[in-house]
Amino acid sequence: MHSFDFLDELVLLCVAATVVIVLFRRLRMPPIIGLIVTGLIVGPSGIGIVQESSVMSAIAELGVVMLLFTIGLEFSLTDLAKLRSIVLVGGPLQVIASTIVIGTGAYVASYWSGGLLSYNGAALVGMAMALSSTAICTKLLKERNELSEPHGRAVVGILIFQDIAVVPMMIVVTLLAPSASIAPAEIALRIGLLIGVTGAMLFGLRYVLPRIIHYVTRDSSPEVVVLGGLALCFGAAWITSSAGLSMALGAFIAGVAIAGSDDGHAIGKVMEPMRDAFTSVFFLSIGLLVNVSWVWLPYNIGTAMLVLAVNAIVVMLILRFLKQGVRTAVMSGIILSQVGEFSFLLASAGLSYGVINNADYQNMLVTIIFTMIVTPTLVTLAPRVAERVTAS
Repeated sequence: MHSFDFLDELVLLCVAATVVIVLFRRLRMPPIIGLIVTGLIVGPSGIGIVQESSVMSAIAELGVVMLLFTIGLEFSLTDLAKLRSIVLVGGPLQVIASTIVIGTGAYVASYWSGGLLSYNGAALVGMAMALSSTAICTKLLKERNELSEPHGRAVVGILIFQDIAVVPMMIVVTLLAPSASIAPAEIALRIGLLIGVTGAMLFGLRYVLPRIIHYVTRDSSPEVVVLGGLALCFGAAWITSSAGLSMALGAFIAGVAIAGSDDGHAIGKVMEPMRDAFTSVFFLSIGLLVNVSWVWLPYNIGTAMLVLAVNAIVVMLILRFLKQGVRTAVMSGIILSQVGEFSFLLASAGLSYGVINNADYQNMLVTIIFTMIVTPTLVTLAPRVAERVTAS
């Protein structure tokens, strides 16, 4: 009989999450918050009976990949072409502006408080806090049937660029290290690989994949459709991952390639239950990542509120600059104000390369998680805020 060290913890997590989500639903609170709170309760910050493991991290990452694949099925290449100004102009402006404002604020606050945050550390904080949560934003918009709304498309457009920007940001993190020695040729190689792989995937998935996938979905056997869909989803994720890009980006592109077709609808339908199960583990794992310091908690919450405000205002101003409506700009700004899952990656890399210390790392994690926890509430309030702003 084989034994799995993580199985008892996974069972405990599922049972605890079920109880908490039932309670939260009676309180009319979103399940996402219940999942994150469950992780906080049973993880290091709570009673400490479950630890974040590599197995759970892998399951959580697969959940994000599957989520982005099914979200891609909601869009076609024609739809994405309409978002090119937001992706190519709005996305870069948002990332750069949020990085500068938040990074500068972090350095000034550290200086006033007598902290030891360096210029490089402040730059890392700014980059990490400029990225929104693709998993949370797209899931909430999908549940509310708002992905096709103007603000939903604007949110997705900026998120696409943010996912692409993770790779250059990781290169920047290596350059911020005190002992950085990366050569310019290596930087050029990584950037060229990013452009080449993305272009090749778009071409291949657009012109080759639709002809192949039909042979999978024309068979009425559910097993064939499920396995074919998983092969497509994870195969595209593997290609981008091998090139050093985001796995979620590859899955999203694969979904877009077959979006709007009967084949895409068939695959999306059979994958939904698995997607929900895997993404639930992702939100549970968020709460397991952090060990909250109650002394620093008020400062973390205050920092999180400032980050939410900065990101929201930056997105609003950029979308208005791009001639988007006031309502679209306000709602998009509120939805994108939180900090996302790829920020954990940047923070971990910064800790590994010595750009930040462990105390800064834990403070970043708590700040990020707090912005995630309040996001469902902010998304619910976004239409009311937009109505008041447009009415004034």
